[in-house]
Amino acid sequence: MTTLNKKSLFIGLGGAGISILTSPAAHQLDRLLLNTDTTHSASLNNFLQLGPTLLNGHCAGGYMFGIKAIDESIDEIIDRIGTATAIIIVAGFAGGTGGAAPYLAEKMIAKGLQVSLMLCMPLFFEKEISSYDKRMIQLKKVRPRLESCNLVSDFEGLDRDQRMGLGEYIGNINEATALNICHLYSPACAHGNLPC
Repeated sequence: MTTLNKKSLFIGLGGAGISILTSPAAHQLDRLLLNTDTTHSASLNNFLQLGPTLLNGHCAGGYMFGIKAIDESIDEIIDRIGTATAIIIVAGFAGGTGGAAPYLAEKMIAKGLQVSLMLCMPLFFEKEISSYDKRMIQLKKVRPRLESCNLVSDFEGLDRDQRMGLGEYIGNINEATALNICHLYSPACAHGNLPC
């Protein structure tokens, strides 16, 4: 478990990061939800739209647009972080807005914040995304300055039943990842004091 002695904030970046941090297992965590896509934002608490001028509420469609959207919104992101000094960025790493997580981490480290990453690696149908190598280079560049970096990639424990739809399978992955986050980063959860 990574013990955070400072005030921590969990940032859900992109669709996967938001899905993980809004799953029932993560409901007690302090969080900020960031995405370019505003399709489901009305039902989210503490949501910030990234790149409103650049993308006008649409999905990034690639990590480079995620980077540009972060640049457009960085001042507002820093304002919303408030007094938190330890940041845990949770994101999918398949190629959308979440693919820009290492870039967001770099920006926050430059502001003097402690930053950890929890990245869900691409699923079997996402691995052919052409920007994967570029995103891994970016991750390797920032990794030495991170407090911790957890790459979630082994979903073998979550067997996909033939009757299970893809959405249900991904929901199970999100819930399992949220539980891992609680146990890695939240001392209260790890000691059984919170219902994570």
